[in-house]
Amino acid sequence: MAPSEAADDGPPALSPARLNLLVDCERCFWVRMQRGETRPEEAFPSVVSGVEREVRAAFERHREAGTLPPALRTARLDATLVDDDAFLSACRTWQRDPTVTDPDTGAVLRGAMDDLLELADGAFVPLDYKTHGTPPETVYPGYQRQLECYGHLLAENGHRTAPFGLLLYVYPTGDGPITFDTELRWVRLRPGRPRALMRRAVRVLAGSVPEYSEDCEFCSWAETA
Repeated sequence: MAPSEAADDGPPALSPARLNLLVDCERCFWVRMQRGETRPEEAFPSVVSGVEREVRAAFERHREAGTLPPALRTARLDATLVDDDAFLSACRTWQRDPTVTDPDTGAVLRGAMDDLLELADGAFVPLDYKTHGTPPETVYPGYQRQLECYGHLLAENGHRTAPFGLLLYVYPTGDGPITFDTELRWVRLRPGRPRALMRRAVRVLAGSVPEYSEDCEFCSWAETA
């Protein structure tokens, strides 16, 4: 049976965003997966998507030139941007391979990476762009889980994967209306966590709707669930 976001229709199809929702609130996750009801969300600022498009365009120019973008040179990595168009396109498209199927539960994990580096030793490094007002002091745990899912997708499909991922924060400098700077963060990847979260997701979905969480500011939206 093909995976479905609704667990009653087959093994669940999961993503880093869904697993982050699971960790944040099991009730919100259950209602999203089983009933398709989403949390109230703030509008995604068009400036954010515009900035990230510009970052990707700049990276593409460096990819074509065979050079490393200045934003990545601070990492002092012996690495290149992956230039296999078919492979990179697949990694950036969540509906396509690489995917991972948990052998015990049938749950499927998919994800769409922003970019991918290849180290001199052949290991891949997942990279994600994040637009912020200022670079945060610590890495948001959900960003770490996101990169861990990407690493899991690569490793489980036979690709050598580095023990770390990269977050590229893009933020305004204040020097002009459209002037931005970048800051690169290394993120350690814990390879066992995505599979554990996939199995937790299946357990939650197999039961009845979880109780309201006192720690979740959104639980009140689903009072009738």
